[in-house]
This record gives sequence, C-alpha cells and structure tokens, in this order.
Amino acid sequence: QPEPTRAAPGAVLPGVLLTADELCAMAGLTHQQLDDLQSYGVVTSQSSRPEGPFDEDAVEIASISKHLLAAGLEARHLRGWRVAADREAGLMEQLIQPLLRQRNPEARAQAVSQLDEFEQIGGKLRSAMMRAALRPHANR
Repeated sequence: QPEPTRAAPGAVLPGVLLTADELCAMAGLTHQQLDDLQSYGVVTSQSSRPEGPFDEDAVEIASISKHLLAAGLEARHLRGWRVAADREAGLMEQLIQPLLRQRNPEARAQAVSQLDEFEQIGGKLRSAMMRAALRPHANR
C-alpha cells in the first residue's frame, strides 16, 4: 500500500488523500478533536474508517471546525451544520435528478453546472440569513 502524499500546509490538491495524522497536522486538531468531529459526522473519511484516508474537503471542514472549537463550541454543536448541509444537498439533488436520468454527457455536464450554481446561491442565501439573524447583536 503506497504511503499517502504529504500536502503543503494549508492546501491539499484535489485527489490527494491524507492519513488522520496528516489531517490533524494540517488542520491544527488533536486526535481527540478529530475523533469527536468524526463521531458527530462533521468530518468523514473516504472509507468511513477513522484513520482515513481524508480528502481536501475533510481538510477544509476540519480547519474551519478548529476555529469554532477554539471559540468554545464542541463537536456536538457542529453536528447541526452537517445536518443542514445534508438537507440542502438533498434538495439540490432533487433538482438535478431529471438531468441525471437522461444519462448522456451533456445532461450530466449541465447537472454539474447547476449544482455549482445552486451551491453558490445557497451559500449567499445562508450568509444573508445569518447576517439578518445576527444583526441585532452587531448594531449595538
């Protein structure tokens, strides 16, 4: 079995897979924090094994989670973000199902393009809703 490639700090190239040790080093997490994030489904490995391998998405999620953990939240609090993201992804998958049923490369490319667009729009909507919800605290 080949040794996982070590990525440059702060950046993982698409397709590069990391061990749990490498993920912890890149994200600044302890193994206990990673275990906690995995137990709540916040960070997942490609194989569903706790030791990995982990992809670039897991590194980004772990790195962002580290900031929230450092601010005093616990891994169990971050579970809500996972649930919300899974629900949002499910809605987007429903929207592209008709294209995927066509089973041709053009329809698949259009579905991927739509997913990218929906992800951007969903991110903007989520950000605007958060600003609106937190505005009373910002305008003191």
